[in-house]
Amino acid sequence: MKPIAYKKKRSERRSILLIGCILLFYPVYQFLSHRIPKKPERIELPFNPTSTTFLIQDRFIVFSNPTKTWALSRKCTHLGCKLNYREKEDYLECPCHQSRFSTSGKVLRGPADKQLKHYKVTRNLDKESITVIIT
Repeated sequence: MKPIAYKKKRSERRSILLIGCILLFYPVYQFLSHRIPKKPERIELPFNPTSTTFLIQDRFIVFSNPTKTWALSRKCTHLGCKLNYREKEDYLECPCHQSRFSTSGKVLRGPADKQLKHYKVTRNLDKESITVIIT
């Protein structure tokens, strides 16, 4: 029976060693995997909300109606393809898998299941421009 007791003690030691290593390296992993948040990027664009209804940029698209102006990401939430705006149909469509989004960013048709990211827009009425803040 003594050989069995010896094996049991040895496996208990290994378990304690394994738990100790996990407890030691978990804080190191958390520290190394932490990402520093990026500073918001401010982009000023010439835009007259009274005469323009939309403005397409590389990373976002700006929409406007008489009461408000808003910006949406052009990155599809399914695989990250760049969305195209279908002006006649009034929706954004992904060229990769034909996901569709409304101009408010909601999913109209999958395979995408998350709505588009919204960016803050500030109207600069004195300059007839807008500032889009990308976070």
